[in-house]
Amino acid sequence: MNTHLRATALGFALVVAACQRTPPTASPRPPADVVAAVSADLAEYDPSLASVDKWPDGAVQTLDISPDGIADWLIDFEPFGFPAWCGTGGCRRQLWVSHDGRHVLAFDAQALEFSLRTAAVPPVIDVELHGVHCNGTGADPCPRAYSWNAKTGRLDEAVNRAGGTLLQGPLFQPVPVDEAALPSPVAVA
Repeated sequence: MNTHLRATALGFALVVAACQRTPPTASPRPPADVVAAVSADLAEYDPSLASVDKWPDGAVQTLDISPDGIADWLIDFEPFGFPAWCGTGGCRRQLWVSHDGRHVLAFDAQALEFSLRTAAVPPVIDVELHGVHCNGTGADPCPRAYSWNAKTGRLDEAVNRAGGTLLQGPLFQPVPVDEAALPSPVAVA
């Protein structure tokens, strides 16, 4: 085969390969404890979503925030399409982290952005919240960052991508807090 014919055949093969589409991959399937908790939430709005097989692609993502070698799970509620889960503060996101043989809910809030900084040790979650969580208005920046604390089984605030921390009121809680379960304040003598 002459050189010109080989080059033409190779060019044709490359064009055909570039035009072929790869079908999107389905979302990974979370473990039973995460599925049960999220399905119960979803079933309140649409009973058909109680089955994980009905969850839309893009709603589930694996990541590694805990250093135990077991997948952690991010549930993004935007693909489900319920208006109550998205607004000016972004869309609801739940982060389930493996801890002591199960998964614990470490983050459950609306966020404009949610990303994992894996180059940091330990890995850091960067979130951008509605400005009201930083004493501002909706359009004001409100970057927060968290790292997993395996000893306490919860997220600790970390240095955010702007180089600061925002331990100021009102303090944003990454999961709802049961105030009745909090210890009573320490009395000052």
